[in-house]
Parts: sequence; C-alpha cells; structure tokens
Amino acid sequence: MRVLLVEDDHMIGESANHALKDASYAVDWVRDGDAALAAIATQPYDVVLLDLGLPKKDGLEVLRRIRSKGRSLRLFRRIRDLPAGRRDAGKGGHQAIDMIAG
Repeated sequence: MRVLLVEDDHMIGESANHALKDASYAVDWVRDGDAALAAIATQPYDVVLLDLGLPKKDGLEVLRRIRSKGRSLRLFRRIRDLPAGRRDAGKGGHQAIDMIAG
C-alpha cells in the first residue's frame, strides 16, 4: 500500500514515517500543500494522511483541489486539527482519526 504523509512538523512526520515504514508501507513524506498536490498529480496513492495546518497551501485547500479533479482517495485528517465543533468525523463524508506518533 502506498501512503502519502503530508506533515510539516518534523517530529510528528519523522515518527509517523518510521512507524509506517516499519509496518511495511511504502511512504512518501512531503511537508507542504504544494508538494502534496505535486505528489498526488504524479503518483497513485492508496491513502493520504493529511495535516490541515500546512505551509503554502493548507490541508483544506489541498483537499478541495483533490476533489475538484474528481479524485477519490482514502483521506485521514488529524482530529486535533479540526475546530472543536467539527470533531464528529462524520460531516462531509471525511474520516478523521487521531494520528498517534511515537
């Protein structure tokens, strides 16, 4: 399974990257929204782990652009990135998970 990890925080990204690779996933790790869109345009991914608070283009803009192209991906957002009123994981058909690193 090919995973795109989109995380700008070095500690979280490093930990998640190692954990996923240790679990035998093929992982590409990018650190901003522009890099995420470029990766998605050139590589098929089974899963995208998307941080919402990214530099250049935030995670919501990345999500909008993916959907505007009619792409269907399994996408996971970290619950801590959602405003308190949106932590229900059911609105809009998105799944939200806590990403536990380390």
